[in-house]
Amino acid sequence: MSMGKKERTRELIINTAIGLFIKKRSENVSMDEIAESAGIARRTLFNHFNTKEQLILEITSPIFNYGIYYLEELNKRDQITLDAIADLCFSLWKEYEKNTELFYSIDFEDFSQLKELHSRYIKLYIDIFQRIEDLPIDLIDKKRELASIVFRCFVPILSNISAMNNPEKRFREALKGLVYGLSI
Repeated sequence: MSMGKKERTRELIINTAIGLFIKKRSENVSMDEIAESAGIARRTLFNHFNTKEQLILEITSPIFNYGIYYLEELNKRDQITLDAIADLCFSLWKEYEKNTELFYSIDFEDFSQLKELHSRYIKLYIDIFQRIEDLPIDLIDKKRELASIVFRCFVPILSNISAMNNPEKRFREALKGLVYGLSI
């Protein structure tokens, strides 16, 4: 079933915005620029999205909600390992691939609803890291810092190994290598 004109225009807006946000960061992209880059009238853009926050929420909410659900399920486990963290990262990346680059391109503090969703995700993410049991002894007191490092590295690592054979296994080993390398 093909999309109607309204759905195609909405997809065009979303894809244009994603590209611009990744290239320039959200704070450096205006709604006017999105409309111009998409080749549509400003009015058309605002018929679909009243604000930049509404557009960004449309794009990022599924990613964060997926991650929050995954983290909540992970939190039900008796123990958390590095493999579980690798599974989370790989699952997010596999589900949303290029859009996970938005983690590094959106200025979450600029938007109240987005900030709330982002904060909820980050809190759960850090809480999961606090429960990892298979860390080198000298990193046990540095779980928060480790969570930040892994969060900043997982998309670039996966983007670079995605075309290789067995990227999931490679990522799992790369993550362990990163963590154990930090313990030296």
